[in-house]
Amino acid sequence: MKLLITFFHEHAAASGLPETSISRTTGLFDKLYLRFIAACLAAMTFSAPVMAQNLYRYLNDQGNLVIATRLPSDQIDKGYEMIDKHGRVIKIISPKLDAEQQAALVQEEARLESLQSRRERDIELMRLYSSPEEARSALQRKVSEMQIQIELLEGTSLRLKNTLNNKRQVEEGLKNNGKAIPVTLSEEITVKTDRLNLNEQRISHLKEDLEKVRTEFHANIQRLEDLLRQKHLQEGVVQQPHINENLLSGDWQTRNSFWLDWSLSPDGTFKSRQRVASTGKFVEKTGTWTLDSTQLIFLVKQKFTTDSLGKIKKRRVSEEIQSRILEADTRSIVVMLEGSSVTLTRP
Repeated sequence: MKLLITFFHEHAAASGLPETSISRTTGLFDKLYLRFIAACLAAMTFSAPVMAQNLYRYLNDQGNLVIATRLPSDQIDKGYEMIDKHGRVIKIISPKLDAEQQAALVQEEARLESLQSRRERDIELMRLYSSPEEARSALQRKVSEMQIQIELLEGTSLRLKNTLNNKRQVEEGLKNNGKAIPVTLSEEITVKTDRLNLNEQRISHLKEDLEKVRTEFHANIQRLEDLLRQKHLQEGVVQQPHINENLLSGDWQTRNSFWLDWSLSPDGTFKSRQRVASTGKFVEKTGTWTLDSTQLIFLVKQKFTTDSLGKIKKRRVSEEIQSRILEADTRSIVVMLEGSSVTLTRP
């Protein structure tokens, strides 16, 4: 800017311009120069805080907390925080996960999603039915409705079969007598056959749906009983029955959500056999059992695993399994196993 002013001043003087014109023009350039300097200073002043916000906070390899204006390249995948000059967190960058950590994260997210889904189903189940008896009544109504539909369709199929038999007999008689078969008769047989096949498919689908309804309702009723029992226990509504070793001794089994056999001997030894649903393998355990109030305590000493091919693997173990008894009488007991209530009955 200064060079431009000097050049203009010399050129104007050599051209014979009046001194007053040169002075006015020079003064204008001076003002522009001062404004330019002021704008540059203002830009530098306002940009300083912005630059000061780019701070990084992270833990170094020695475990020390570091705050710096630049982030080392080897720290990018280890995680860090971006903060402002007051220490407020602007952004959090999580550490980069390896394949095993990512798989564990996906598995944990799936587990939490499954728990949330089950919690929502439980809430809906408690909203729909106030008791297992109400759910059983709803099942009976649904089953009755579907059975009526099946019976109506079966009646239609029976009539179609009779009609088809009659028309096929007529067709067969015409063939035997060497007479031509009317087109209308052939078309009627084709149409009736198609209707019969469609009707049979509907019957088959309805029967499949009926079995699904029964299975779902039975599972919901079992879950509803578990939820209400847990609720009553928490509220102190259910009174614990008088339980002793004589009452529990003997054989017990369940074939519902668990496939489980218990054999509790009066001498304090036990034998259990359970099928693992995910693998289909049978696991047999032996050891001793004791009763502490309503708590069954199993001390497992040996474990036998039988795979789907019938091969048995035996190994010695030392583990303790506890199962709380919710209800018990001479015919059945209800215990807590793996977070759910399970009913075992005498075989």
